[in-house]
Amino acid sequence: MFVFYFPEDSALWKGMVKEVEKILAKYEEWYMPYDYSSLSVVEGYLRAGGGMEYPNLVIISRYRTSIPFISVFFNSGKMKRMALIDVISHEIGHQWFYGMVGIMKWTTHG
Repeated sequence: MFVFYFPEDSALWKGMVKEVEKILAKYEEWYMPYDYSSLSVVEGYLRAGGGMEYPNLVIISRYRTSIPFISVFFNSGKMKRMALIDVISHEIGHQWFYGMVGIMKWTTHG
């Protein structure tokens, strides 16, 4: 399990490894064991959406919690953290179904 983020966002991401472990455990309880030997959750610069998933890798948009638009709605640290966990949870969910429904990217959200 790996979690990478920008140093200036460390307060928001503190303890996120434990959160990711809880999310993985919940999905394993609901569906089946995680199919890979590791998972990397990485904060990055994505312009669209809150995140993107690939097998073994979840990228979370830094803009999700840092742009002024989000700051208006999630102005407290607790709300920003909840929004971050929400996006991470959503993107991790794709680890179980990525490419299983079909070969078109949009089918992973169907």
